Amino acid sequence: MMTEYFHRMGQALQNRIRGGFFGGGGVAARGQSDMAGRAAGDGMADWGGWSPWVSYGRTSADNELSSTRYDATQDNVLFGIDYTYSDRLIFGISGGYENNDVTTAFNLGEMEVEGLTVAPYAAYLLTDNVSVDVAFGYSDLSIDQFRTEPGGAIVRGDTDASRWFVMSNLNANHQYRNWLFSGTAGVIYSEEDQDGFTETGGISSQTVASRNIEYGQLTFGGEIAYVEKAVEPYASLHYQYAFEDGDSTRLNPNQARRTDDDDEFRLATGLRFFANNGVSGVIEYNTILGRDHYDSHGINLIGRYQF
Repeated sequence: MMTEYFHRMGQALQNRIRGGFFGGGGVAARGQSDMAGRAAGDGMADWGGWSPWVSYGRTSADNELSSTRYDATQDNVLFGIDYTYSDRLIFGISGGYENNDVTTAFNLGEMEVEGLTVAPYAAYLLTDNVSVDVAFGYSDLSIDQFRTEPGGAIVRGDTDASRWFVMSNLNANHQYRNWLFSGTAGVIYSEEDQDGFTETGGISSQTVASRNIEYGQLTFGGEIAYVEKAVEPYASLHYQYAFEDGDSTRLNPNQARRTDDDDEFRLATGLRFFANNGVSGVIEYNTILGRDHYDSHGINLIGRYQF
C-alpha cells in the first residue's frame, strides 16, 4: 500500500497544476465564454502566489493469497504550500503522516506502521499544454507487530525504518469546448531500510536481520473531465507496472509465494470544484483492478486555498 501515499501526493500536485498552468475549473468558474477565449497558460496571472493545501486519504485492501493473507487500512494526511515563481514554474514543500493497520491472517498477527514524511516538489510548464513535475522526499517510520504461535503464545517485535523516494510525471492536457482531456506518464522509485530487531515472547522468537526494500513503478494513463461552471466531474484509468518490487512479507521456506503479479489498473472517478474566492477541492473514489488475490478501494479529499 506504499504506492497509495505516492498517488495522493501526485494528485495534490496535479490539482495545483490544473488550477494554475492550465486554468481548468478555475477559469471555468468565471464563465464558459471566458474559458473558451483564454489560452491555457494564462491561468497563472490570476492564480499566482502562495497556495496552501491539505489532503486526507483512506484505503482498504485485501490480499487473499493463503500464504500472505491480510486485511489492511491506510490513513494518511498530507499538507503543503507552494509558490508560483513565474508563469511556468511552481515549487513547494509538503509534509505528511501515514498510519497503516494490517491484520495478517497467515500468522494470526497484526502490524502497525506509522510514519512522517517531508518532500519538496516542483512543476514546470514546457509548452502551453505540457508540463513536468518532480518530487523527492524522506520518511521516518516505526513498525510494531506481533504473531501468534500454534500453541497460542504471542511473539512481538518492533523496529524503525527510513525511506527515501523520487517521483516524476510528464503531463499533457487538451481542451475541446467544455471537455478536458489529460494524459500522464510517470515513474516512482523508493528504497526503504529497515533496522534489525529481536522478537520477544514465545518459543520461536528470533533475531531478524536488517534489510533493504526497493520499489519502482511506471504509470501510463489518461483522464476525461467536463467543465460546468465551477465544477469538474472526471474519470481516469491508469496502467501501473512495478519494475522493482521487493516483497516486504517474510515467509517460511514451505509457504507458497505469490504469483508474478507486477501490473494493475487504477480506476478513479471524482469531482473537482473551483470557487472565485480562491478555494478549490477534490473528492475522489478509486479502486485497483487486474490483480490476483488482491482488492483495494480508497477515497481521497483535497482542499486548497489560493492567496
